[in-house]
Amino acid sequence: MTARKQRVRRPPPATLAPQALGAPPPWLGRLAFSLLLLPALFFARHPLGFLPLTLGVPLVTIALAGWWLHRRMPPLTEGLLLFFGFATYLLLKLVAMHATRTDDNIYFYQAIRMTQGALPYRDFFFAHPPVHLLVPAAVFGVTGFSVAVAKSIPVLAQGLAGLMLYLAVRRASRTLAPLVLILHLTAYEVLMASGDMNGENLMTLFLMGSLLTAVSGRFLIAGALSGL
Repeated sequence: MTARKQRVRRPPPATLAPQALGAPPPWLGRLAFSLLLLPALFFARHPLGFLPLTLGVPLVTIALAGWWLHRRMPPLTEGLLLFFGFATYLLLKLVAMHATRTDDNIYFYQAIRMTQGALPYRDFFFAHPPVHLLVPAAVFGVTGFSVAVAKSIPVLAQGLAGLMLYLAVRRASRTLAPLVLILHLTAYEVLMASGDMNGENLMTLFLMGSLLTAVSGRFLIAGALSGL
């Protein structure tokens, strides 16, 4: 008879916690970095020095909160960050809700012509893709033309684009998604151009919709939205 060989499981080697080895706790570095970053906002050469303090301080605070609450962000905190992001964006865009001497007046007039039966490329010259006029024409067909309604179209389009970007990023990280939304809505180019009906706001809306549907696995819809 042959003796059966039995496998002996050896216990894993004992490991020492970093604190036992004299290393500082992991939260100490976060605390030191946080205490250095917030006062740095008051210096002109800070990376976010181009922002006023009313925007820079909340943004950095939100970024640090997301860092500390990594993968543990409560729903209430996430909701408050969303409210702050959209409220800040809309308050900043209130200054653009008036008539301006820009080329979007041409697009508003052409959209009104479309509600009266005229067609672009046939009845008047238009150098952009048709969706640029189809959206405001559809809105004016329901509400009629007014400066407030016309100016709200690009503002709302960029806000919806930010919402779709947030939902797309949220599928990967609930912590980073609110920060990405706020950085998008307070970006210089977004704030500067979202008051003009120049087409890029609608383009951003369709592209963010395409991104959201792509990460959701709806590739056919994503391709259609990106083509708009």
